[in-house]
Amino acid sequence: SVFFALAILSKTSTVVIPLIVFCLDRWILKVPWQKSARATFPWLLCSLPVLWLTNGSQPMSKMQYVTPIWGRPIIAADTILFYLSKAIFPVFLAPDYARTPQHVLSHPWGYVSVLVLTLLFALFHRRDPKWKALFLIFVLSLLPVLGLVSFFFQFFSTVADRYLYLPLFSAALALTWSLTSQ
Repeated sequence: SVFFALAILSKTSTVVIPLIVFCLDRWILKVPWQKSARATFPWLLCSLPVLWLTNGSQPMSKMQYVTPIWGRPIIAADTILFYLSKAIFPVFLAPDYARTPQHVLSHPWGYVSVLVLTLLFALFHRRDPKWKALFLIFVLSLLPVLGLVSFFFQFFSTVADRYLYLPLFSAALALTWSLTSQ
């Protein structure tokens, strides 16, 4: 708990760690969901003030564009697929991708990403529970930066390589399980 508190104070995106622990407990370690929920709930409570403070410190008045509510799931789906592609094929990395919400919503591939993500979720949902957990961990790790809630960096881009650090945990687990299950 001390390390979790230190993590959320140093990097706000770590507020998703209780959700990651819940997924690991539930689908990997087979802990009953009630027991896992009781164990992770205090961490979730600790993360709420940090989320509130962080969101309140964002200079939203300086944002020239705020994504409409209807466009946020499209931005989120596009963001997940973008990061999934970078996790699998880390090529053409850049400090700035210039993928603003307006740019994503103005191209058809932004809308197609919702369908592709739905198909991927259906594929992983029917798989072994550990693969479902890995997919969920990947998505949940990105939750703070998916664009479901507008944040200031979206003025420049909806994606940044630094947001992929925590989701790469699920990629490391996937690689480990793939190599050890042979």
